Amino acid sequence: MPNPLHLLLIEDSEDDALLLLRELKKGGYGPVSERVETPEAMRASLEKNRWDIIISDYVLPRFSGLAALNVLKENGQDIPFIIVSGNIGEDIAVGAMKSGAHDYIIKGNLARLVPAVERELREAEVRRARSRADRLIKTTNELLKLFPGKYSRRNYLESVVKIIQDWSGCRCIGIRVVNERGEVPYDSYCGFNYEFWKSENCLSVGIDQCICTRVVNGKPGPQDIPAMTEAGSFSCNNTIRFIDELPEDEKRRFRGVCVQNGFKSLAVIPVRFLDRTLAAIQLADEREGLVPLNTIEALETMTPLIGEAVHRFNVEDELIRNYESLQRTNELLENIFSNVYVLIAYMDRDFNFIRVNSKYAEADGRKPEFFAGKNHFDLYPHEENEAIFRKVAETGEPYFVRAKPFVHPEHPERGMTFWDWSLKPVKDADGKTAGLVLSLVDVTENITLYAELMRADHLASIGKLAAGVAHEINNPINGIINYTQLLMNKFDAESKEHDIAFRIIKESDRIAGIVRNLLSFARDNKGEKKPAHISEILSDSLALAGTQMKKDGIELKINIPTDLPQIVVQPQHIEQVFLNIIHNARFALNKKYPEAHAEGKTIEITAEALTIDNNPFARIIFYDHGTGIPSNILNKIMNPFFTTKPDGEGTGLGLSISHGIISNHGGKLTVDSIEGKFTKVIIDLPL
Repeated sequence: MPNPLHLLLIEDSEDDALLLLRELKKGGYGPVSERVETPEAMRASLEKNRWDIIISDYVLPRFSGLAALNVLKENGQDIPFIIVSGNIGEDIAVGAMKSGAHDYIIKGNLARLVPAVERELREAEVRRARSRADRLIKTTNELLKLFPGKYSRRNYLESVVKIIQDWSGCRCIGIRVVNERGEVPYDSYCGFNYEFWKSENCLSVGIDQCICTRVVNGKPGPQDIPAMTEAGSFSCNNTIRFIDELPEDEKRRFRGVCVQNGFKSLAVIPVRFLDRTLAAIQLADEREGLVPLNTIEALETMTPLIGEAVHRFNVEDELIRNYESLQRTNELLENIFSNVYVLIAYMDRDFNFIRVNSKYAEADGRKPEFFAGKNHFDLYPHEENEAIFRKVAETGEPYFVRAKPFVHPEHPERGMTFWDWSLKPVKDADGKTAGLVLSLVDVTENITLYAELMRADHLASIGKLAAGVAHEINNPINGIINYTQLLMNKFDAESKEHDIAFRIIKESDRIAGIVRNLLSFARDNKGEKKPAHISEILSDSLALAGTQMKKDGIELKINIPTDLPQIVVQPQHIEQVFLNIIHNARFALNKKYPEAHAEGKTIEITAEALTIDNNPFARIIFYDHGTGIPSNILNKIMNPFFTTKPDGEGTGLGLSISHGIISNHGGKLTVDSIEGKFTKVIIDLPL
């Protein structure tokens, strides 16, 4: 059965659109598509439909691929965007990808279309998962921040409704709380009109048959089961189809008030405290697909916090007399505070710790009791952070930063980590800042995974581009060799013409060898690793770069021991790394020494065997006395698209890809440099 694919086509040629659809169908997709040619039509389509992917021509009579990218950015949706064009150069393609395009494909080579679509759909899902995780963390933090505040039941539930509305994207949100009469009125809601609220506000758990009452009762009907989650939530992304599929007798029993009011997306999530359902959260929207399963399951993880709060308000409303019951409630709050995976610290306005949860303490290898009374900046001196803390304490304005880098001075072996952290003032009854709540989430793994995904994608793209260029050169070179051989056969072996033809064939064979080397490192990015000599890999790299270095007058000094053990690698990939480093060194030397054969215009390449952490490694060092790298950008050179070369001379992908290749081989690539003096690139690969 074909995989469903909702496709928005930005294309003025109906024939080209049909070719794209046919290619997708051949690849196992069942595309449902819409073709637009103007920005107005694209905006309208994005508003009324949910698209999996967008494929756009680069140039249209009244539109363009870059303009379409801007429309998508304005819309704010994260949809994979692929440019398919009849003629596009590398510089235009790189510019388009920097502007936000995820890939580009030549119309004459649609064989890449299906793999590109598959890859971008996977990566879009990774981004959505990451975004869902980030939003879940942020929303959970916002719910946690409500705990210390002095809120009435109404203000608290209004805040929760607003948080859930912002997080879910649904227009209508309501929280029904079970009262002592067994009714489930809306204690707080937004989006519903007055008529709907009036008809649905006083449902009774014991009398009325509605999905809200059945979820609160925990007794779904047979018709509800297909739309129920394991945690007892109801979720339907197309209520019209849901009703159409019901048996006739069930249709007659179905109240259908939500459907009558135009809600196509509908969900009801129980809110429990311990094993008792205290409330239900209702999500509704006129658009389809607004309550996917992952949204409902994420909301289910938040409901214990809301359930605890609702329970707390119930306890306060009933003026509980039993101290032990109140103590159990506080113990549960303490359990939530102590065991939630977000790192939380509560401080006074002078930044002295009052409380930290166990996760915060564990992150520093200590116990929570250690922090009480100690000053944050006595433990973690940091001028920039202290200035941020003082600003929050003085202004009362919260602060949030995403992926903030941090180095542990007492634990240098941890390297640099990245954290999402927020700082919120806790205010007293007079509105003055009495303390601060610091929340931290470790996102180092997410940052690392994202960087590796980018490197892997760029590596694949460059490999395919290199293969294409090599094939284009290979065909005419073979023709030259064949025709020259025919001419040589017509001349006497001792003639001048025969000698010239022989030289043409010899030089053409050399070009063919370079092409073969280019193809070898571009072919099969997933090839198996095999033993190889470093000297052989370097020799293949120099076959591609050696002629240019001779022309530039660069001297090569190579010292690789003949008894150096083989390394187990993908030779073509390591060859690519060597070639990139040599190219960067050549650029730096030519910039410092414009004239050929200048003193110091040298690249030194050495290799040796050594032991790192009791494991054998081969260390290869590329050393040049070129322009060097400024210290203020040394930590940025591994970033994709970062380059110091002029426009047209580099894409900023080389070192990023090289770093990924060496990491995938279990090795390490480091750079040591002093501006104006030298650059040393060190590669350690396991033996």
